[in-house]
Amino acid sequence: MSVFQKRFLKVAKHYAALKEYKSFIDKLDFSFGIDEYEALNVSQRAVLEAYLKRFASLQDYLGAKIFGMLLDMAGR
Repeated sequence: MSVFQKRFLKVAKHYAALKEYKSFIDKLDFSFGIDEYEALNVSQRAVLEAYLKRFASLQDYLGAKIFGMLLDMAGR
């Protein structure tokens, strides 16, 4: 398995986790504002924070590990 394939497997794992979090968040049925966030219970906040952390990690990983390889493969 190539380095590129291994990195895409990691992206796929992040994406799968994001889909699970998003599904759970959709079931919570609340608005996304500061006042509404402060009214959430601890477990609801934890889910949102985990989702945001995972999203940020995926963005960082794509920028640091994937896009550079894609540009190299494209010959740019």
